[in-house]
This record gives sequence, structure tokens and C-alpha cells, in this order.
Amino acid sequence: HDRAMTFTEIAQQTKVQPNEIEHLIMKALSLGLVRGTIDQVAEVARITWVQPKVLDKGQIINMRERLRAWDDGVNKLGNWIESSGQEIWAA
Repeated sequence: HDRAMTFTEIAQQTKVQPNEIEHLIMKALSLGLVRGTIDQVAEVARITWVQPKVLDKGQIINMRERLRAWDDGVNKLGNWIESSGQEIWAA
């Protein structure tokens, strides 16, 4: 499952600044999230393995509750902005 990716491709996909890509890859390698090599001169990362991410039922339930709480908070903030800023919105 080898895949060579340029630093430019990685920057575009991750929205990380190009000068920070090497550090990002090194961190991912050191954390065991990916395995591979970096060609600093050619600015290419060859990724040979990616840590699979599987969520168990408890993690999914927790994520659902956190998303619901976040959504509730966003709605409350929107309502507060709408009620507190009536004069501003009318202008």
C-alpha cells in the first residue's frame, strides 16, 4: 500500500502551511500514525502504512452526544446574537 505524496499535495489536503509539512509528517511518523520515509530534497513522503481508525459503539455514542451538545450551543449562540443584536441587524 505504498503511496508517494509531494509536500505540496499534503499541504493542499491538510490545509497546513507548506513550510510545516515536514514537521507534520515527522510527528505522524513518531506517533505511529503512519509508516514511511521522507525525501527532504525532493519534498516527497512515501507512506507505506496508515493506522486504521475504528470506533467502538461507546465512542460513537460519545461522539453523537458531543455533536448534539455542540449543535445546541451553536443554536443558543445564534439565538443570543439574534436577540442581542436587533439594532445592529436592522441597520
